[in-house]
Amino acid sequence: MQVDLTWSQYVARVSGGEQGKAIAERTSLTPSTISRWLNDTSGMPNPRQVLTFARAYGENPIRALIAAGYVTEEELGIEEPRAVALSRFTDLELAGEIARRVAAGPSPILEAPMDENHPAMRQ
Repeated sequence: MQVDLTWSQYVARVSGGEQGKAIAERTSLTPSTISRWLNDTSGMPNPRQVLTFARAYGENPIRALIAAGYVTEEELGIEEPRAVALSRFTDLELAGEIARRVAAGPSPILEAPMDENHPAMRQ
């Protein structure tokens, strides 16, 4: 099952941290739209924008609609094992995400002791 992300977090992850102008150019969406998404001030993007964004980045449009909150994995009957989800990313992408998290500083999720109930242990 996919970790719940806000739309802005999803956009940042999928775009690899690209700046708003680069995302706008790649998607042909307006820079102001992208800025609102990245700053989490726009509410929900419309479905056409969601699909446009996903296609521009070669992402699964259904996953994008889930991230935008239009449907849930449960509604679609989607269950993707964590190992399969991680295998979709290159080593460089995974290393980049680790570096980004380290640079962001301490995280409450990383500070908590790990046991079978820890979010990192979910499948």
